[in-house]
Amino acid sequence: MRFSPIREFILNNLTAHQKDIVKTVIRKFGLSRQAVLRHMYVLIQGGKVTAHGKTKDRYYKLKPIVQKTVTITITPKLEEDTIGRKHLFPHLSGFSSNIREICEYGFMEIVNNVLSHSEGDECTLKLKITDRNVHLYVHDNGVGIFRKIKEHFDLENQHHAILELSKGRLTTTPKTHLGDGIFSIIHLFDTVQISSEGLCWKYDSSKGHQ
Repeated sequence: MRFSPIREFILNNLTAHQKDIVKTVIRKFGLSRQAVLRHMYVLIQGGKVTAHGKTKDRYYKLKPIVQKTVTITITPKLEEDTIGRKHLFPHLSGFSSNIREICEYGFMEIVNNVLSHSEGDECTLKLKITDRNVHLYVHDNGVGIFRKIKEHFDLENQHHAILELSKGRLTTTPKTHLGDGIFSIIHLFDTVQISSEGLCWKYDSSKGHQ
């Protein structure tokens, strides 16, 4: 596919503008709607983008190059690096060493948190790689991080737990963990989101805590 600054802009901004990417490109470059749709067609035909919905409600997404989901039973002997080598790390071989290291470190820190603190017995891992992004999802059926922090520190509610978590290093097991895992991750990834029991804490590197 021949390089185009317009299509490059679309790929770089599509995740944030899935429903209004056409209008966003029109405002940016002063093109007609038909001209923008031709660029979208090229990206769709090239396997970079997928279109969803009918014409009026159409939205677009970056097409996954890799999309993998695996559910694992949590056992006392399970180790995060073993999970990573088997299910995740091979899919990162095409990236530069610094990207691989960031993804591997982030994955192992989060999974270690699940294995050490969640008290759950099942964990679902999802990896999605697109032309512009790497998405890592980790979900467990345990007690929930905000509740865990609230109960350990005897806080008034889970909102206070989120506040404590957002301040920086925090751990409920100081003898075995420094509490810097999540603190480090939020400064390595563009976006980090933690959801539990209907509450959500999100860190966006361009906006800060939300």
